[in-house]
Amino acid sequence: MIRFLFSILVLGAITPSTIFCQSKNSFGIQTGLFHSFFDKSPLLNFNYQNSEYKPFNGLFYNSVGLHYKREIKLQTAISIEYMYYYEEYLNVHPNLLKNVMFKRGYNTFNVTYERIHSLKSKLSYSYGGGLNYRIGSESVVLNYGYFPVLNFYESLLETRILKDIGINLRSGIDYSPTKWLTFFSKLDIISFLYLNDKETIKKLRDSNGYNYKSYPHRFDLSWRFGIGFNF
Repeated sequence: MIRFLFSILVLGAITPSTIFCQSKNSFGIQTGLFHSFFDKSPLLNFNYQNSEYKPFNGLFYNSVGLHYKREIKLQTAISIEYMYYYEEYLNVHPNLLKNVMFKRGYNTFNVTYERIHSLKSKLSYSYGGGLNYRIGSESVVLNYGYFPVLNFYESLLETRILKDIGINLRSGIDYSPTKWLTFFSKLDIISFLYLNDKETIKKLRDSNGYNYKSYPHRFDLSWRFGIGFNF
């Protein structure tokens, strides 16, 4: 895992992050090339693709967002961000896996304070931290019922409604070939400290119930890249 993250950091340094020339504002679009929730679920866009009937085989569009960044003083900025994430892990039902995540659907809103350091005339490095609010839902497969006449397994799902609050740490590289355009790449990890729907969490973790002790999964590590327009 450490070797993998190191490789991502190197790639992140090569593939660029948000905005800083002489313009004080930047508006961008971005996608999450991968997400790791530290629960053994597949990494988006690396070793797993969604339904073959969807455009691009599940690449890129499962994790998309908007990003606005404002320089408030020299080497300091505030960013506001919206990210959408949706995924169904289609390997779960065919393998009759239990106590695993089947579906995630999130809308995450973020405010981050950032520091920026110029590396070269068109290249800069940024890092910072902020607050996150996540709404949506996630569904866990608990068990299966078998219907012998149809030779069919029906899954039993438990769904938690998300209204979670967390903090994030972020670092990235920005490359601005022109004054008005920036390519960006960044690593972002979120830790959710407050989790909503505690009744469902308790039900999933209860040793007399489903005994899903590793739930909930509080972390989301992503590598994002995109393009920004400076003004």
